[in-house]
Amino acid sequence: MPGICKFMGIRLHFALPSGPDHSGGKSKIAERVFATLSRALDGRPEFKGAYAGHKPGARAAGSVRPVERAEALRIIDREVRRYNGKTGRRSQGANGRSYELAPPSIFSDRK
Repeated sequence: MPGICKFMGIRLHFALPSGPDHSGGKSKIAERVFATLSRALDGRPEFKGAYAGHKPGARAAGSVRPVERAEALRIIDREVRRYNGKTGRRSQGANGRSYELAPPSIFSDRK
């Protein structure tokens, strides 16, 4: 059985942060967002019993309860909207606003 990333059409690949000593930190924002969303999603009651491991290619135990794709996408969409709608952001340009209300220019130089 393929993992959730393959099932959802997500292609995984290795990446290093930019900079000659790999300290440029361009991946840190994405890593922080991914970690925050992972914690929010992993704790959802809808996913109770669905955890199959933290490594790509990990095999699920027989007791794992799969979540329907449509339900998983609905929950992920809700949690991403909640994350983007959270006020009090201290990032440069957000000035306490949510990412939804922050001007698009704060994201324009990000790649």
